[in-house]
Amino acid sequence: MAKHYGESSKMGQAGPLPQAAAGGLQVQTHSQAIGAAQEKRNNEQDEQEVGCSPRAEETQSEVPTEKRNHKKRLTTTETRLDVFEVSLEELYQGQRRLLGIESLQKKAKSRIDKVESLVD
Repeated sequence: MAKHYGESSKMGQAGPLPQAAAGGLQVQTHSQAIGAAQEKRNNEQDEQEVGCSPRAEETQSEVPTEKRNHKKRLTTTETRLDVFEVSLEELYQGQRRLLGIESLQKKAKSRIDKVESLVD
């Protein structure tokens, strides 16, 4: 598996990933992001199942294994997509921070050059 910024190499566990740059830095591990995405998905499924009668539950248990497996794969894929979206947003935030740092470096170099020209 590819190693991403903020990941630790210890036993494949991810390290903290930055969440926001502007209003302070929030840190969330990769596994926390996955857990949050899964919890969100489960809550959405629970909302859909509210009001199910016992008869509906019996019918659900009679659904062929193939359909249940497909639903499980779909849920897993949706969770992975959620995690991917979070990771992509973190990547964009990191890129914006890097661009900000580069801009500050250019300004600092310009000031240094100006001071050096005044000293000469």
